Parts: sequence; C-alpha cells; structure tokens
Amino acid sequence: MASPVVSLICTVGSLFCKSFIFERNTTPTMFNKEEAFNKISELVERFDDQKEFYKKSDYNETLTRKDYIDPFFEALGWDMNNKLGAWEAYREVIHEDRLKIAGQTKAPDYSFRLLGGQRLFFVEAKKPSIVVCRYCK
Repeated sequence: MASPVVSLICTVGSLFCKSFIFERNTTPTMFNKEEAFNKISELVERFDDQKEFYKKSDYNETLTRKDYIDPFFEALGWDMNNKLGAWEAYREVIHEDRLKIAGQTKAPDYSFRLLGGQRLFFVEAKKPSIVVCRYCK
C-alpha cells in the first residue's frame, strides 16, 4: 500500500496532468497522462527508497529542486527551463520571481504563469529535512 504522501503526490500529479497537459500544447516536452503518471511515480519511488539520506541536512534545497521539483513539473508539461526560448513576458515559469506583498518584496522559488505573464500559482521549495507542516510526520 502506498504511503499517504505517495498517494497525495500521485493524485496531485494526475489532477495537474488532466488540467494542464492536454489543454496546453506549447511545451517542448509533452507527456501523455500515463507517461506523466509513470514519471511522477518514479520520482516518488526514488525518493521513498532514499528518504533517510534526503532528510539529512546535507541534502539542500537546490538539489531538491533539481532532482525532484523540476522533473515533477516537467512531467506535468511545464517548460521549467525555458527550452522554448520564450521572451520574458511569455515564459511559463519564472524562478525567483519578485512580488510586492504588504510593502515588502518577496521572491517565491517558482512562479507559474499563463501567456502574457498572468501569474497562476507559486511554489516555495524546501529541502526534505525542513518540516513545513506541524501535523505531518
């Protein structure tokens, strides 16, 4: 039986695949739903197999982003590294975007956008040793 985290990631992955991959056709790496699910499942399995190592403080946020977060969103059809060569206003993903919130400048790790720069959602990455939820184990 899959752990709750594995189930959640696979469910989220499946939802994103349904919402984005088939409706967005501009990305350089297009996966069908099954391929995306398999790629995400491989990421989950790899993490689960080595989670004790990943939870050590030596495994940092940059490695987490490169090894897991970027491939996760690439599997969902997002152009994580601007392989299309889009101009700034047309990039799907901005790394370290700048936002003004309550008069302060913030920089989320990822800003996912629609064409023309409309922000859709943000992702803030943390290394696996950081507890981001007081109810999570």
